Amino acid sequence: MHKSDKNEFMYLFIALRPLVREFDLCRPVVVANGAHFGGAYKGTYVSVVQSTECIYSVYEGGRRYIVCLERKNCNCGRFQLEKIPCANAFAVLKKKNIIDIHPHYSDYYKSAALANTYEVPMVPMLDKEDWSAPEFVLEEIVLSPRYKRMDGRLRKIRKKNPDEKTSTKTNHCGRCGQEGHNRRTCSFERRYC
Repeated sequence: MHKSDKNEFMYLFIALRPLVREFDLCRPVVVANGAHFGGAYKGTYVSVVQSTECIYSVYEGGRRYIVCLERKNCNCGRFQLEKIPCANAFAVLKKKNIIDIHPHYSDYYKSAALANTYEVPMVPMLDKEDWSAPEFVLEEIVLSPRYKRMDGRLRKIRKKNPDEKTSTKTNHCGRCGQEGHNRRTCSFERRYC
């Protein structure tokens, strides 16, 4: 088959088909991409080893994490704290080929919990003049909190989360091209002929 405008897609599909078939022979890799971390996380290789029926060891970047899906805990602490499966728990779920991850989330995050929040009837409040407040509450004057603006120029760069990478960008001199200083503090002298 020769490549032409009409059969360009078919030609591409037939040409790449052997390459796609080769991936079937590769060993499957469990990878947690960390898209839910919120930081600039590039992803890493994660190895999952089953210890017992419900306990798994997850090896990531030289560290070992113990995950138990039945008790919904991991020794990294995120699974217990946020009540959402952490990256290590996601790696275990991927290893076990579990597609439905919703049972591993807390009921707090499910839509039924949100519906139950608003199930109780909301009674509208009376007008402000009709309120019956105790006398000591009415006499108390609430002032705005004291706030002293800090001296100097405002911060231009936002404060980063602890899980975000700090920039390791160094200054480069525009005159000599070396790192660690700029044109203003450069000690390099140009010689003119």
